[in-house]
Amino acid sequence: LELYTDTLARREEYAVFVGALEHLEILTLHGPYNYRCAVTLKLLGSPVVKVNLSFGFYDPIPLLANFQQSLEEIDGSCINFQEPNHSQPFIYPKVTSFSIVNCKKPLTSALVTAFPNLKWLSIDNEEDVYDGDPNRDSRLARERLALCETNEKFQQTCSWDELDFLSIDLPRLYMLALTCKVHYLLLTGPFFYDEEDIYWFKSSLMLIRPTRLGLNLQTLRFPPECMDEILAIGTQELKRLDIH
Repeated sequence: LELYTDTLARREEYAVFVGALEHLEILTLHGPYNYRCAVTLKLLGSPVVKVNLSFGFYDPIPLLANFQQSLEEIDGSCINFQEPNHSQPFIYPKVTSFSIVNCKKPLTSALVTAFPNLKWLSIDNEEDVYDGDPNRDSRLARERLALCETNEKFQQTCSWDELDFLSIDLPRLYMLALTCKVHYLLLTGPFFYDEEDIYWFKSSLMLIRPTRLGLNLQTLRFPPECMDEILAIGTQELKRLDIH
């Protein structure tokens, strides 16, 4: 079922009608998030397996609470995770795949708590938050460091055992600060080969120890002859290198 939230906003009956569906498995919602959209999600009792959400920056974890026991896959855009309520968390034990386009704050505590069995994670950003400017904004740098430290601290007590696949750009790889093993890391860029990039990349590789690494030279923007230095640390378990 594919719905536009402005359609739901027109008539109260639409939310009631959709909420009455009993066998819906795939739900797609487009448009700005509104009250009728919230009502629809609360009324809908179908065992939804996959959702596609696109309605502005939001935290999908509490919004999808009706589907905690059935949901397996999430595709979402403009995600803004909030710190979970650890005393009464929303948990989706069957979700194994989460694909995100545009994520302001990749909060590891939110992801690990809500999706303990996640195996496939993709975070793609249409807006380039890292432009390679040597005079990049110091406030943004401080925010990234603070989020990295927050995510690292959380994982001292709780983390995934491993991920099968992670597709991500370098700034968010650094901010996510994963400490679990990632079998296949696909680095989507951008990468400008300066000291900060090298630090981010090496520190991440040391922690996630990929067995397969994918690099896109069209977006990563570093000279191929520098590969030895880039891969000098954190690749002891690497068995396959894909260069596109």
